Amino acid sequence: MIEGIQLRKAVESDLELLLEWENEAGHWRFGNRTEPYHRDDLMAYLTAEHSLSKDGQERWIICSAEEENEKGVLDLFDLNDSDGTVQIGILIHETSDRRKGNGIKALEAIKSLLVEQTKVKAIHAWVQIDNVASQGLFRKASYVYRRKNERGDLLFTLELI
Repeated sequence: MIEGIQLRKAVESDLELLLEWENEAGHWRFGNRTEPYHRDDLMAYLTAEHSLSKDGQERWIICSAEEENEKGVLDLFDLNDSDGTVQIGILIHETSDRRKGNGIKALEAIKSLLVEQTKVKAIHAWVQIDNVASQGLFRKASYVYRRKNERGDLLFTLELI
């Protein structure tokens, strides 16, 4: 655990919280969602056994260690075993919880977990060009800008080995 923050895998009891966060249309422009999650689809995900090695994805809830309340969500997805990479997405939901170290601590915690428990060699984060806050977060977490795609999204990478 990183001081002040803990990660826990998303579970069935997180359904309402995740529906609220994931279905907030204002967040979609920073990710790849174009429509709301359906309750049944999200519940099916939460009730199934998931692991990064088995499914190529995991969803983690970011919690304050002191208060044990949820601050956000961190997704690992698109694991590529052949080159040892995984993509990451992060959301600190409440504006009042942002710029307080929650994001950087969550990225540090997931980095430690990946180094200790997987063979992942690098983490990729695609960030929209106008999402200056996320660009700053990933740079602060030692991710390095690599390139821009055809949509204008920026690729940041953290090498783990």
